[in-house]
Amino acid sequence: MPHFTEDIRLKIYYIGILSACIFSTSIKAMDNKTAKLTLLSGGHSSVNVLIELPDARYVLRHREKASKEWFQRELFAMQEAAKLGIGPIIFHSLPNDRLILMEYVSPNDWSIQQAHREENCMRVAVALRKVHSMDKNPFLGPSRNEIMEDFYSELLPVSEIQENTALAIAIIRRGNRELAGISSSRSVNTHNDLNPGNILLKNDNILFIDWEGTNYEDPFYDLCYFAIFHNYTQELEHLLICSYLGREASVEELVRYAIAKRTTFARIALSCYIIAARSKTDPWEPSASLEDLETYVAMLAEGRYEGLSSSEFFYRFARAALLRLLI
Repeated sequence: MPHFTEDIRLKIYYIGILSACIFSTSIKAMDNKTAKLTLLSGGHSSVNVLIELPDARYVLRHREKASKEWFQRELFAMQEAAKLGIGPIIFHSLPNDRLILMEYVSPNDWSIQQAHREENCMRVAVALRKVHSMDKNPFLGPSRNEIMEDFYSELLPVSEIQENTALAIAIIRRGNRELAGISSSRSVNTHNDLNPGNILLKNDNILFIDWEGTNYEDPFYDLCYFAIFHNYTQELEHLLICSYLGREASVEELVRYAIAKRTTFARIALSCYIIAARSKTDPWEPSASLEDLETYVAMLAEGRYEGLSSSEFFYRFARAALLRLLI
């Protein structure tokens, strides 16, 4: 979780409370000290603070290190999601301070197990149709493929994983070429990080949070990412695809999905290698036995690394994702 200085803490306190009071009857919250702030867990590049007033609760999201363009990109996606009922309500935003005040949604029991319930699978499919119907984000920056190329360039000097990262980027490039040659392939707004921590269930409605990775590409990437990070079986994947399309998938659509899934495994591998390399303090253990990918997915969802350092965990996660490509 990002560390934030006392100056930033005070900025969050005063701006957050003032913003929250605009939407609350507790205008005297700062005077009578009835406001309570709690730092929420989760988030690698943002700070999320729960603001509790006597009559309401809010979340203040702060992305101190984000550029204004990146912040506006996420804000646009969050606002559009809120309009469609698939994201928390946005009450107030301060782009210059990288702050967003939003609805607080109580923690729920969304999990890999919950995602395996057929009714929830279908709810996610319907919510994703709404995501992919959004107007094109006007603040889009580098494409996901460009980001992967940047990751690969950054990892080139890391000799221990050069062969694996070269394999991953080759698979990504091949997938891009293959999808470009399929007539039904199209680009839409995507979320790009549909792991269990970014999904909420509110009154049987699916809400998506943490839109900082939003991009513009084939919609099947969102379906593949969701399926992989929820350990979906082939049967559940079939239900997800058909529920999303509203019908049985055509042969061409199944080919598109297979290409996107293969490419997603390679993207996950590169992304995990980046996290591992950036947080590395001790040598990795290449000879250590690997668990299957589903085990690492479950460990990540539950926030447990089984005694492994963050760097070693994501190093093994990356290797397991690449191995899945060779099966």
